[in-house]
Order: sequence, then C-alpha cells, then structure tokens
Amino acid sequence: MENIDAFKQIILSFQLQGLIALGKIEHPSLKKSEMKPEVAQSSIEMLVTLREKTKGNLDKDEEAILNEAISNLKMLYVGELKKSESKEDDK
Repeated sequence: MENIDAFKQIILSFQLQGLIALGKIEHPSLKKSEMKPEVAQSSIEMLVTLREKTKGNLDKDEEAILNEAISNLKMLYVGELKKSESKEDDK
C-alpha cells in the first residue's frame, strides 16, 4: 500500500465525510446511506478553509488533490440540492 502523507489524509478525511453526508457512501457505523446537507456543506467549507490557509505552501500534487476534492464535493452537493428541490416541486 502506498504511504499517504498526513496532509493528503486530512483532505481525504473531509472528502469522505462529505461523501457520506451526501449519501454517496454508506455510513460505516449505521450501515446505511443518509443525506445530511449541512454536514456536507461543513466538509466543503473546511476544505476551502484548508486551501486558503495553505495557499502558497502546497506542492502541485497536494494543490491538485485539494482542488479536485473541493470541486467534486461542490458538484455533488449542488446536484443533490437540485434533486431535493425537484422532489419538493413534485409534491
């Protein structure tokens, strides 16, 4: 197994938390998927804060991983919000 440095583990931790909160990955303890948009939004905000606080101190690989995690979570978050709004409109 490849050794992942601590910074990348932090990114992956917040990304995983966001994916679980968006219901994209089953919660390991609950053994079910559950949508919690406020938790997903918090995960995104933490990653954005991490990017702001580390600006200019990351290598290209770290920066790319961080930007990709933020971008993917934001796209999934917006997609889930649109689904929720669509379901509300159908009621």
